[in-house]
Amino acid sequence: DGFTSMVVPGAGEPNYDALEANPFESTKERRETEVHSLLDKIGPETIALDSSFLGTIDTDSVSLAKEQDELTAAAVEAAGGGPREKREVRKQRGKSKTGRKLKKKRKNIMDAEKALLKKRLEDEKEERRAERAAEMKEARREEAPAALRRFVK
Repeated sequence: DGFTSMVVPGAGEPNYDALEANPFESTKERRETEVHSLLDKIGPETIALDSSFLGTIDTDSVSLAKEQDELTAAAVEAAGGGPREKREVRKQRGKSKTGRKLKKKRKNIMDAEKALLKKRLEDEKEERRAERAAEMKEARREEAPAALRRFVK
């Protein structure tokens, strides 16, 4: 006379493994926890960072990339011409209009006027920095007690 019981997927009580830290973790999270667990197994004395290496630039790879660029440019010129001009796709909306792209390209070009202006700005900034340093030095000298003023640098 009808159904006596029915099984509906997902309708039961969640019965996940309580010993697992996060049963719903993503693959990135799983990878991260695996790395952390492996690092916990390794003794801290075996993990060391060379402080002189941090923050340095691998000059070999930079110079290698420049050499490769020069070689490809030379090969293109030898093959019969310089780099091909890319035709701009005309999009009608947004920041990717052709005119705006050309304006950005023109803005990036350094000419003598821009170089002179940039040099002048750097010189002015350096002068202001020197003046500020002199003022700070004088202020420190004034703040020091009279007996110690000759030791203030």
